[in-house]
Amino acid sequence: MVAVRLRWIVAAILLAAFIAARALGAGVLYAVLLAVPVLFALHAALILVTFAIAWRRSSPAFPERRTGLIALCGVIAAECLAYFALFAVIQPFETLFIDAAKPRPKPGTKPPVLLVHGYVCNRGVWWPLLTKLRSRGIAAEPVNLEPPYASIDSFADQLAGSIDALLSETQSEKLVLVTHSMGGLVARAYLKRYGGERISKIVTLACDHHGTRLAYLGFGRNARQMEPGSAWLCELDKASRSAVPIVTVWSAHDNFVAPQVSGRLDGAREIVLHRLGHLSFVFSRRVLSILLQELS
Repeated sequence: MVAVRLRWIVAAILLAAFIAARALGAGVLYAVLLAVPVLFALHAALILVTFAIAWRRSSPAFPERRTGLIALCGVIAAECLAYFALFAVIQPFETLFIDAAKPRPKPGTKPPVLLVHGYVCNRGVWWPLLTKLRSRGIAAEPVNLEPPYASIDSFADQLAGSIDALLSETQSEKLVLVTHSMGGLVARAYLKRYGGERISKIVTLACDHHGTRLAYLGFGRNARQMEPGSAWLCELDKASRSAVPIVTVWSAHDNFVAPQVSGRLDGAREIVLHRLGHLSFVFSRRVLSILLQELS
């Protein structure tokens, strides 16, 4: 569903840019060549908006947030590229990318890994990390959570089915959940409802554990649940802590989680990164290194 919507959005923008260029007198070839930069510019503009909002509603100053202007521009540029790659190329055609990421999970000595995506994404968001994890012999598998604007609790129920399927396929008793963004809340909602008997560890990447102000701009039940101070988040925080170890990896320069310290979670081990945008997590060598260490 997400892939289909993204393909329509990309096609509509490219067609509109082509028609506008032709109306301004550009030849067919130039109109085609101009369409892609226009598509990128629109994606970059949206990312600039997220940084503006996140910066205005940023966390109080702490050492990890201190950076120079040039370095900050690098963070923004990398995030623009990551957003374009994920939402204009990879996720719209996630079947092509994920099916090409071989080999498939097989029984092994290490617990398998289930990758859980975030808000309005699909399993394609994991392709950059999935290929690297599998190449190192890790039995990793991404999930699709749909429809995109459903409640996080319904995603937790879907996650339960995916956990059962992967454990059965790999003949394992437990697995590791690696999540991005809202996926961390899905994992915690799963623990609240089903317990942690089948989970050996949870690693959350760029998760808004206490909500994000950008959720006010989102659509759907899940966006309302991610609003800071929502009744749903309060109930989740009140739930008894599971014995499952949780590692939170968050960035002082996250542009979708505002305030950034929402990435913290009581009782969890914390790894704080800097100069890394929200979507850049899945392309980051630093994140890959952390995951390999946590999965060893």
